[in-house]
Amino acid sequence: MSYVSAQRDQLSHAQQWSDIAIEKAITNWKLTEKEQRQLMSFKIKLSDDEVDHFKNTPHELGKYIRGPKGPDHAEEIFRSVIRWRKNSDEDIDNMLDDYKMPRTLWEYAPSGLLEGVDREGDPIYLERAGDMDAYSLSQRYNRDELLKSVVWRREMTASGAWIDDYEKRHGHLPRQLNVVYDLKGLNSRHMNNGVLSFFKEAVAYTQDKYYGVSKVCLT
Repeated sequence: MSYVSAQRDQLSHAQQWSDIAIEKAITNWKLTEKEQRQLMSFKIKLSDDEVDHFKNTPHELGKYIRGPKGPDHAEEIFRSVIRWRKNSDEDIDNMLDDYKMPRTLWEYAPSGLLEGVDREGDPIYLERAGDMDAYSLSQRYNRDELLKSVVWRREMTASGAWIDDYEKRHGHLPRQLNVVYDLKGLNSRHMNNGVLSFFKEAVAYTQDKYYGVSKVCLT
């Protein structure tokens, strides 16, 4: 059974926030005493039906505690993300099973996780933006289809089957991603107003809906 499938076998809040799960999250994230207290407060604050979801786990909340806006905004942002996942017409939770990306989008917008990790054992995600024929793709596909492909890629990095292999090799769940944007090949076609507008939207969408996933971004 894959990691994401196991997560979707909806456990109770008490099971997802078991003492063992909390200890694993504390160890994995190397949380300070202050951060540990913040994590424990989320166990209580996030126990209502609105955020009853397979992502409501101490490990997942580690991303929000360490997120760019800090722990003071973690609950608000987490609730917003879960509402989006529950209410989206795209059925985000099942996208990896149900959505099939058009072949052209897959071949002409190359990206993926590298086999290696950084010095701290965190995964490296590469997106070859310079090789992407962004202008042609923007002419062939509408905004909704392009945005759906972005979400699918983010779901793959956040909940894909690769997590099983990573956990077996490293003994813990992945924390955050090192994101590398390879700009080699960037040209004037990438500077088209429509392309730039969508790129900005996709970046903002990723930051809002996949909060705290990125460790560093390199170009």
